[in-house]
Amino acid sequence: MTQLSETCKCEETHEDIEFFHIQEGAMQMNSFQLIRLLVLFHVGWYATFAEITDMAPNGIGFKAVSRYYKIMGPVGQSREAFEEEEELEEEVKAKEENDETSGYEFELQREEEKYLDYQEQRKLAREKGDDPDNVKESYDAKHYEKYYHVGQSSKNKWPKKTSRTKRLAIEDSDKYWDKGIIPYTFTDTIEESNVMSKIRAKSRFHYWSCIRFVPWTSTTSQQYSLDHDNYLIHVEKKGCWSHVGNMKMDGQKISCCKGVTCIHELGHAIGLHHEQKSPLRDVYLRVNEENIEPEKISGYNEVEPMESKTFGYFDMASVMLYNKYAFSSNGMPTLTLFDSNMEYLLTNPDPHMYYMFKEVTSLYKCKDMKCSGFATECKNDGYVAFVRDTCTCRCPKGLDPITGCSSVYHGDTNLQGLGWPLGTFSILKPVDGCPSNYEEGNIIQSVESIRTSTKFNLDSRNEKTSFDFKFCTKRTETKTNSQAVWEPGQYCILSHNGLCLKGFTEGFIKFGNGDVKIVKKPIPDGKFTGDSMIWHFCCREDGSWKDPVYLPTKEPFTLFPTDSECQEVKDCGGIVTISERNPKAIISSPNFPQAYNSKQQCSWTIKSPENTKMKLAFDKFDIQSTVDGESSFPICEDSLEVRFTLPGHPGVNYCGRRFSSVIISEVNYIGLTLSSGVTGTGNGFKASVSLITDEDMCYTGKGDDYRGTVNVTRTFESCLPWTRVQNCPHHAFDSGDLDDDLVDNYCRNPGSGTKPWCYTHYEDCNRNYCDPCGLESCYDLLDDCAMLVAEEPTFCLNNVEAQRICRQSCGFCMMGKPKPVSKVKCHSPPVLYDAISTERIRRRYKVGDVVTFKCKTGIEIERRICLADGSWSGGNFVCGRCPNGWFPFHGKCYRWFDTYDNMTLSNEICKRHSAVMTSIKNEDEFKFLLRLRTDVRPFWLGLRFDDSLGDSVWLEDGTTVTFNKWVSDRTVCNDARDDCEEFIKEDPGACRAHQDFAWHVCPKSCNLCPDESDKDLVTSSKQQNRVRQRTLDDKDLVPSSNNRIEIRQRTLDGREGMAYTADNDALRIHRSGKLVTWEFYSVYNGEVALQVWRPTSKRDKYKLIGQNVIASTGNHRSRSVDVPVEEQIAVKKGDMVGFFLPKDNKGGITFDKCVTRYTYGDFGNQKEIKAKIKKSLEWNIGDVFSVKNDKDKDCKIISLRAYVL
Repeated sequence: MTQLSETCKCEETHEDIEFFHIQEGAMQMNSFQLIRLLVLFHVGWYATFAEITDMAPNGIGFKAVSRYYKIMGPVGQSREAFEEEEELEEEVKAKEENDETSGYEFELQREEEKYLDYQEQRKLAREKGDDPDNVKESYDAKHYEKYYHVGQSSKNKWPKKTSRTKRLAIEDSDKYWDKGIIPYTFTDTIEESNVMSKIRAKSRFHYWSCIRFVPWTSTTSQQYSLDHDNYLIHVEKKGCWSHVGNMKMDGQKISCCKGVTCIHELGHAIGLHHEQKSPLRDVYLRVNEENIEPEKISGYNEVEPMESKTFGYFDMASVMLYNKYAFSSNGMPTLTLFDSNMEYLLTNPDPHMYYMFKEVTSLYKCKDMKCSGFATECKNDGYVAFVRDTCTCRCPKGLDPITGCSSVYHGDTNLQGLGWPLGTFSILKPVDGCPSNYEEGNIIQSVESIRTSTKFNLDSRNEKTSFDFKFCTKRTETKTNSQAVWEPGQYCILSHNGLCLKGFTEGFIKFGNGDVKIVKKPIPDGKFTGDSMIWHFCCREDGSWKDPVYLPTKEPFTLFPTDSECQEVKDCGGIVTISERNPKAIISSPNFPQAYNSKQQCSWTIKSPENTKMKLAFDKFDIQSTVDGESSFPICEDSLEVRFTLPGHPGVNYCGRRFSSVIISEVNYIGLTLSSGVTGTGNGFKASVSLITDEDMCYTGKGDDYRGTVNVTRTFESCLPWTRVQNCPHHAFDSGDLDDDLVDNYCRNPGSGTKPWCYTHYEDCNRNYCDPCGLESCYDLLDDCAMLVAEEPTFCLNNVEAQRICRQSCGFCMMGKPKPVSKVKCHSPPVLYDAISTERIRRRYKVGDVVTFKCKTGIEIERRICLADGSWSGGNFVCGRCPNGWFPFHGKCYRWFDTYDNMTLSNEICKRHSAVMTSIKNEDEFKFLLRLRTDVRPFWLGLRFDDSLGDSVWLEDGTTVTFNKWVSDRTVCNDARDDCEEFIKEDPGACRAHQDFAWHVCPKSCNLCPDESDKDLVTSSKQQNRVRQRTLDDKDLVPSSNNRIEIRQRTLDGREGMAYTADNDALRIHRSGKLVTWEFYSVYNGEVALQVWRPTSKRDKYKLIGQNVIASTGNHRSRSVDVPVEEQIAVKKGDMVGFFLPKDNKGGITFDKCVTRYTYGDFGNQKEIKAKIKKSLEWNIGDVFSVKNDKDKDCKIISLRAYVL
């Protein structure tokens, strides 16, 4: 970390010895040091130590392994399905909330830190010539030393470099288990059933890798010639936890619990770290530190990149990744995924653990150890694995290990059950013999000469004067559960028994000038006598040879072509390659458009060139779903699994009758697997896969240069204005986002993502990706949109959710695609009055081109970039403005350098940029630096120890550093943007609340220019804006809502026969008048009574003031209901809104649990009305009822809002 014109700190001081700290962990500090520095560390040469990890209760915090199904078609879950999801979520949260041991991981981690601090102080004492035994050992260090079998002899040794830095896998091979052999033993206190569960977990490593767990004895080390005497001691104590790697102790303890959790902990023992610590994570998810229990935040710290092994990808499906609610302090997610399409991976990890075992295989070099002579190259993201004691390729789903993952795998379920089409016919005999249940025959004809092609796969003998034609004839009808049919195409077979099958036409060919001899029957129909023969053919020309026909391919067979090309035969799946030359492929299910076969599994692997992506769109989709007889839940009887992330990841299993959305691959891979059950009555699918080219894109890279006006997500949610999300990591006034053009509510990528995105929820800063280039589809989310528009002509204009739920029917789809970025050009960059270009200016530039400007009177340099809309990045001045990559804070510029050096070299880097290493002078600067660093690595501060003072001093103060050369005086005081006034109109307090925004972006409009006349002018303008705004927002003319709650689907709903309200700001009426409009979200259709309650003078007694009954709330939609004048309720300030859910027909108003103090007011004090009422019309206006606290005793955010005029 470096800072311009400020100095900084990197030294730590302990009570007994002063030293430059070489540890990651909590600091001990003298009284003169500020406590706010407790989480700052340095980047330099420092030791790394072993990590105790997890300490979770049995399985809590880890993800369950299962398949993920999604039913397509009519949008809207059944009520039962919604309640099942709610019950599951509540069960998980309850387990986490009631557990008392989940903090044990962090307790032991703290003890380990104390122990290692103690060892380090002993080392430094020895280096200074002091007696190390004089160093005081804390209770925590003693407890750790005893509990983890750390011998007293280690007091006189410095611990070897270990794995305490938070990395994905240990880089230090000294911490691997020699030869992949891990001895283990069990304590006597473990029950036999739990012993077996741990053995089962170990067997997964035996099956998929070269790791071998062996029972430990005192001679194990000698027996296997190991380089250590260590072994795992399985205990059951205080949750689930493990050290990371081989600690080289005399036995190291592990409590791995059972099931997937035990595999997780064994992964740690082998050398793997938590996936959420990967430095690659920030592209895919956000860690919500505010929702994590404070003492457990360290479990989410990123790894040290220089000492980590990341394998080049982020494994969202890893069992080493915490679930989204792990260690939540308030029931809110601790992990938020950026891509909603990948959410399933966070909750349903890979049951086959493809990449975890790939990493273990790589760490322990299983190929070199066990398979050095294995010559097959494993393609398509496959890898050489030692599976079941055999060297083989392990392949992504659907690919064959025998061929090095280069062809489709045909397991028993694929082809053994697929029978030949019914009817009798003949074919030429392949060289490998006739298919099963075919009979062989042959004819010999004399010939003068004959030649064959280079590729000749027929079992026919070519003599000098004769040719032996061999045939395979199917004469018996063999019915199977899965029968192939002759599909349209361009191919022929030979007739038998005189008739062609349905769909074929007859034809013949004559062979002359040679004696014919029938050697063996059966043979095809025809004439085979004398000196000639005639073969009778049955041919089809009702399709294209390009469209594959589905026939059983377990055994070879032959077809005749009717054209110059052979008929494509697709034996249920295949590998499809698309490229710039062939950018599109059509894929369909067997027999499409007829029903696919039962009891069949077909896999397709679609590939494109490296560093490209594809899009998958379904023209037709009909995969059978049904309703479970016992639970009445919709289930997938058949499914199409779509894999669009990493090749080894599981996919989403779809069924149903409509697939409107488009899927964009994450890499150059898409996988499909169709699995059918007993009946297989669906008509299947037809899909197109297209290569995404430069002509399709309206931005480059990750979309940093996108400057368009799309303001909805790809799921059609409205984007929030960037000025109104100041509680979120990115917003218009954040010092790191000031040059990212966060204007209005347009989609942008200010960081942390793979494409332009926007925020969609104020409360939890949820976000989603946009589709600014029109790559995906535009469709209606609801099936009844056409009916809604027909019944209510103003629906599209007046319904608050119309553009989301009925986007196509309401005409909100994008009209035309934006101009491809490859065709966008920028004209010469604008002239700057305070800076000059360092190169010759051209007339035209392409997107991504850079022009560098240098301040005329200072050293500031700024790179202007040609953006995707033809404009240029940067502002209207350069001098006195932070350049690219530097961030403003209180009139100075800061930059984080992603390097790994000692303090001397780090200081040289700063000098090369005319800067000095940063200091921390106050709380605000401290918080700013924490936000600025790109990960949790420690960083150097400009601090040194002054021997004469016997104390640490800042470089700036101790050496009278007054460096201020970097930020030049501004020769031109102007706004960097032309729309600063618009920003200030949106938030009149922006200049005062966001000083870095004011200084860096809008100094003139924010009155930072020295010219007082400008100040007066701006102040006057802002006052006029406020007056104008007050006129437009006249409370007498515009209905006001009682809250700013987002009306959207949430996770829970109320119980039928219950009435709810709350004594809080969110549900309280804030002005007197008439209630004219209700807004709410309904997750399923039913009836709801929207009510107004008034507290009485008696405690816990509420009076019903009025209610509006909504007979049909609708399914999965937000509703805005205008109340007829005669039904409008007269309300007073202080009244409370609520709702009643009738018995047997309740509407699905939804809510989320929350913390009692959230972003927009108090959501606590939830109330239930005591009333034995089943129907809405049984309520009597004016009656007084008793209320009680909500039995859940939780605060709730309810998707309900009232407007009063």
